[in-house]
Amino acid sequence: MLLDGRKIKFFADYSYVTFVISTLALLISIFTANPLLMLGSSVVLFSAMDAIGYFHLVWGGNQNVPANNQQERLVSYRFIQTVFQLLVSIALYSNVGLMSALSFNLMWWFGACDILYYVLLKQNFFAYGDMFWLWWTPVGILRSIGLIKEITAWMAVTQAIIGVLVGMAILFI
Repeated sequence: MLLDGRKIKFFADYSYVTFVISTLALLISIFTANPLLMLGSSVVLFSAMDAIGYFHLVWGGNQNVPANNQQERLVSYRFIQTVFQLLVSIALYSNVGLMSALSFNLMWWFGACDILYYVLLKQNFFAYGDMFWLWWTPVGILRSIGLIKEITAWMAVTQAIIGVLVGMAILFI
């Protein structure tokens, strides 16, 4: 498969395979009404969609080389990403309840999907330095008001773990 003349390598990372597996897991969880499986597969599916959409489609699989029409692709992708997140939230709410939808969005807000994004793409995000693009997460807000100087990879991972733990607690309330 080609994208702007560049060949897409489906097995260069885990994003495509994970997308398929998590989609199947989500469908199974809908039929079994299993809230834990539905929440887990939703987080993984969103992360895989993000890896495919942002890294492979917006950047063309190489963040060092801008793809043609990158800015237009980014705007289109952010719209698709937001709609996808809304649809996942609606699916969770309608199939297993409000707490599942809240848990999913809390895990997303705490950066769990972003950490999984890097894992799926086999990227060493510990080498990135300040992860300023996580401005919308709790540690990003702390950075924006001057309480911390930078968002380290360890802060991002710790925040994501906290988000998963709090999300799981909300799920079982």
